[in-house]
Amino acid sequence: MLRLNVDTANDVPYSIPKDNPFVNNAAALDEIWAYGIRNPWRFTFHQGALIVADVGQSKLEEVNIVEKGGNYGWKIMEGDTCFKDEKQSCDKSQFVAPKLTYPRKDGMSITGGKVYTQGSVKGLANRYVYADFILGNIWSVEYPSFQDNRLELASGLNVSAFALDAAGELYLADFANGKIIKIID
Repeated sequence: MLRLNVDTANDVPYSIPKDNPFVNNAAALDEIWAYGIRNPWRFTFHQGALIVADVGQSKLEEVNIVEKGGNYGWKIMEGDTCFKDEKQSCDKSQFVAPKLTYPRKDGMSITGGKVYTQGSVKGLANRYVYADFILGNIWSVEYPSFQDNRLELASGLNVSAFALDAAGELYLADFANGKIIKIID
């Protein structure tokens, strides 16, 4: 994950925040905020936390809270499991563990969501809502504990994004038919 300041002058495309974790580190680019993430597909900020959904390679999809300088394990780890590769060591203690994972039998490509706090669907209050693009499953999990993960709907949709409106109501985008769908009780 990169962190840049795009509010610059004099036709400079961006500057690097001085508090980025790898500034002046010869082993890394100054722009890097965190690493070890394979294929982030949608992220959101909620009360200062950066929540990132990360598409796995072949076994697990995951959700992370990304923090300054964090190493999330790719390509030694997928989700919370080590790859079986004799060429690399897998000491899980050196990586930030995901907050949530799900196996390929439940979905094949995670779509990151939103934390729902103030809309009219009371059963989703204070839950992170996310989906799987391929199978169309839509889940919610308590936030910030990431406990009580539950399948809300096997929609069959290709959910490609989520959004919240000014009133806190939740919407999703269906890639296959180009529709925006409001989530209601």
